[in-house]
Amino acid sequence: MLQITKEDVRNELRKLEKKAKQEASNAFTNAISNLNLPTSSVSVESYAASDDTETSAMTMSTESSATESSATESSASESSATAESSTVPVARNRGGRPLGSTNARKQAVKDDTAKATNQVVEEYAKIKAQKAAEGIDNVEKGTLTKLIEQAKIDFPLVGPDFTVSAQTVSARMKKGNLTVWHRGTPSPVLPVEPILTAFITQAYEMNAPWTVGQCKAAMNELIEGTPIAAKLIAQRMKEGTYYPDKPLLGVSWWRGYKKRNRQLVKTCVGRKFARNRANHVTYPAFSKMFHGIYDRM
Repeated sequence: MLQITKEDVRNELRKLEKKAKQEASNAFTNAISNLNLPTSSVSVESYAASDDTETSAMTMSTESSATESSATESSASESSATAESSTVPVARNRGGRPLGSTNARKQAVKDDTAKATNQVVEEYAKIKAQKAAEGIDNVEKGTLTKLIEQAKIDFPLVGPDFTVSAQTVSARMKKGNLTVWHRGTPSPVLPVEPILTAFITQAYEMNAPWTVGQCKAAMNELIEGTPIAAKLIAQRMKEGTYYPDKPLLGVSWWRGYKKRNRQLVKTCVGRKFARNRANHVTYPAFSKMFHGIYDRM
């Protein structure tokens, strides 16, 4: 009785696979060799069964096509040589955002612009005070332009189009507010916000992130009974927006806080974290749980 083992089957399959690969390789080689044949030989072989007149006409046509193909190849080689000799890169639209347009970059440019503007105003005010002490009413012509050019050197992110108008300088000097970081009245709770940011960061690193409500409650607790809260209450009473029954800081403050700390604090959909169940599934833990239940019963 003939017995066929698994090894015999594997060997036959290997032989068939090898034979199929060899046949595919031969077919591919033949196809490539047929494609590389000259045009004249293909035409003559194709029309070998025709009469002499047709064959001669075909030969003439193949010769002319060969001449044209050689001319085309020579022109293509010349154009390729010209393209290779050229050092000008070809512009290509790769898509996506422009280079250097990340949120961090935009924030850095904004910060440097504010710093450069403050530097120009402060230096101009110093020069103005020195001239006033000397009994001179006006500063030298071109002083503001020199200060702007120096600010461009000190803060290169501002770009070549950075400028500070004379109206901005005179308005700040008139109000006595030379350093300005943003428009509007600054929030009284700015000194406390870094503490809240540290709490939020630590809670996130412990896989126990706070909710928006917890952040607002923590900030209200931090400023409760402090001079900052008294200043905030006085400001709200002056504006007519103080409500004793409501927390001092609410949704409006939270939006401003997120905008000021967009690189540090972000809100997202809540997610669950895996717990180390093996560390809690122990006899003492279960015993404590059941004893607690029995004590309450």
